[in-house]
Amino acid sequence: MNSTESQDDFKRALNVIKKKFLAGEEHGESDANLAEAFLELILKQERARRGVDCKSESWESVDADTMKNLQTWNTRDPDLVLSEKAFRELATNRGTAAINLITKAVEVKANALSTEQSRIAKKPRPKNPITIYTEGLVAKNPSLTEQDLIKALMNILNGPIIERYSNEEFVPTDEASLPVKKSALRSTLSRAKTRAKNQPN
Repeated sequence: MNSTESQDDFKRALNVIKKKFLAGEEHGESDANLAEAFLELILKQERARRGVDCKSESWESVDADTMKNLQTWNTRDPDLVLSEKAFRELATNRGTAAINLITKAVEVKANALSTEQSRIAKKPRPKNPITIYTEGLVAKNPSLTEQDLIKALMNILNGPIIERYSNEEFVPTDEASLPVKKSALRSTLSRAKTRAKNQPN
């Protein structure tokens, strides 16, 4: 068996193990039960990685190596310090402590992500280039109509502002900008005219 076949066998075995692990989840399980199931998952994954998942006579030796590695893992990567501590707790009969540690870490991570998302949401977004182009047209021609705007946008397809017109949407060349639906141009034009009127002379 070549290395590619061995890797494929490992991936298949790993998928089966993960599916069985998820299928065995029960609502309201205690932390101790979760820790026991999680440790069993780790042991099974390592058996599969070492190609002995179907050789029960080798499990004791492989499991012993895995437990030793979990107990003695010493990482210098700050991002892995939590994992190292949790695995050590699991491998030294402190499974409940390991689950509590993981749960708290997930909560902290979720809160940090929520805070970051809120910060990003509060930042003013740059104007869509199609909006900027529309405002420029209105500045030159305050009586610009919706049909005039559509024709003007069609004339600059495949350029630095608009890449293409597809599925009733004008797609900006700038990938960071969202497409603008043709049906939304009336609102875009109306807002541009309102801003133009409010501009100081």
